[in-house]
Amino acid sequence: MNPLPPRAEIDLGTLEQFRSAWRLSFMRRLLRKLKEARSWMLSARNATDLPGALLLSICRTRPPSGPGFYSRCFRRLVPQLSIHPRSLQGFSIAIHPSDIAELIIYEECFIRRVYDLALLPFKPDIVVDCGGFKGYFTLLARVRFPTAAFVVFEPHPVNYGLMCSNFKRNGVDVDAHCEAVSNRTGEMSFSGAGFGGSLTCSAAEEGSIRVHVANLCDVITGLSPRRLLLKLDVEGEEINILPELVPLLPPSCGIFFESHHGTEGFENLAGLLRRAGFVVTRGGIRDETFVDAFAIRVEAEARLRVST
Repeated sequence: MNPLPPRAEIDLGTLEQFRSAWRLSFMRRLLRKLKEARSWMLSARNATDLPGALLLSICRTRPPSGPGFYSRCFRRLVPQLSIHPRSLQGFSIAIHPSDIAELIIYEECFIRRVYDLALLPFKPDIVVDCGGFKGYFTLLARVRFPTAAFVVFEPHPVNYGLMCSNFKRNGVDVDAHCEAVSNRTGEMSFSGAGFGGSLTCSAAEEGSIRVHVANLCDVITGLSPRRLLLKLDVEGEEINILPELVPLLPPSCGIFFESHHGTEGFENLAGLLRRAGFVVTRGGIRDETFVDAFAIRVEAEARLRVST
């Protein structure tokens, strides 16, 4: 029997190499998915929350938001679920598994923990959340600072309603406003939904709505906080707000903010804050545009109390 020609031997060898590479790639993907699922399940507080957390991890990878049969059936069977994130120490949130925006923000708050409140060396008397979304940050801050007063701004009416529902289900008293914030007061067009919505100058932009706008400088002046914790996630409006707001901030102040203007825009804001006595720490950067950061300034008396 004649042996196979050399070319066939090469083809068989190449095929085996392909199979080995595919198996290795499959195992790597499987391990990555298992690791992701584990992180979501670890974010849950109770054993009864584990199935929901696992389901959310699957939806985060393959969101059932399309028009297909599977997605439509899933949305009908599981329109929303309730889960107790471990970080909320007993509080629960309602979350829609088919809403990718809710899954991304859940991941930021309860898995990646981009808002590390342990960085704040004092107890704020007022917490102001600008860009409240569904209330996740405010609930986190409420757990750590139960005696603080809370003020929240969320301009999108759907987000605002779901946010207030999360506050109500946990018995949390919050001064909530269905408004955007800027460096002026009035009414503007707001474009976008879920998260990522922003103020726009074009009233004719498709899908835009009219929203009330509060001047954050006036808000902070009226509140007169001694120790302030501010979250500023306002989809680009921070570049207009911070230059006018920084001189009005109290001596003890912490700011979680997201810059939407790339590294150069972040450095401009960071320089402004540093000149005002803040220490600025840059977090992650996404798409070379969005930069998470934390700025802290502590008055001398409070710094002495912390050190002792």
